[in-house]
Amino acid sequence: MAGTNLTLRRRQLAARLKRLRQESGLTLEEVSVRLHASPAKISRLENGQRGASKEDIRALVAIYDVADPAAISELIEMASESRTQALRQEYGDLGHASTYTYIDLEAAAVAITEHQTAVILGLLQTEGYIHALIHSLNAGRVESEVIERRIKARLARQKLLSKANRPRYTTFIDEGALARRVGTPETMHGQVDRLIRSARDKLATIRILPFKLGPYIADDAPFVCFELQDPEATIVHRESFAALEFIERPGDVLAYKRAIEIMNDIALTPDDSIALLSQIRDRDWL
Repeated sequence: MAGTNLTLRRRQLAARLKRLRQESGLTLEEVSVRLHASPAKISRLENGQRGASKEDIRALVAIYDVADPAAISELIEMASESRTQALRQEYGDLGHASTYTYIDLEAAAVAITEHQTAVILGLLQTEGYIHALIHSLNAGRVESEVIERRIKARLARQKLLSKANRPRYTTFIDEGALARRVGTPETMHGQVDRLIRSARDKLATIRILPFKLGPYIADDAPFVCFELQDPEATIVHRESFAALEFIERPGDVLAYKRAIEIMNDIALTPDDSIALLSQIRDRDWL
């Protein structure tokens, strides 16, 4: 996001962070050592050229000995608001505010593990699949301009997987999601081929949960698990027809981590998943 197009909340947060550092008597270099980051990162946070994540804020307030819970909550809220404003500037109006939270988590995660039961998720979708899916799900509910912005945003987000520091990305796909036709037969052939190439190129670890498994844990509960840089920070996203939900309570998150462990044991291996995908790609989609 361009440093020349800073949002008001990001400017305000940057000024607060700089003041807190100065009041603590620490230099940029001293803070960078404690944060295990470069002085340039701290400088960019303080001049608003870089948005601060919740993890950045929690680490910095600990370094600056900020003990007031209300002050800490306010800083975290400012960081969240500034990120949302910046994403709105980058992508335009995408509708629900939770969409921006999802995009922010996706970009900040060091690892993403997802489980999908009905459709292929965004980072691995082809352009044809994206068009067919978004139009099918939103027709009559969302303005056409918003639909087109969502399509463009999803395509832009896929650049995440081409970065050198891309997150570890694992997707557990129920075979039912591959059996459901989205778009034309050509669309499905191209989409499954994209999955195969992504797996072979090591952009993603793809694990198929085949029909022969029968019922299994979470077989009716698609979700995305975002692991952030802080080892203690994991957030789960769950979506329904009516709402988007972000789960942060450690006990609730643990249930999803256990589901991932079970699926890791029962899903096809990466190689066997590619073999099944190859069979599915070549089926008659009429």
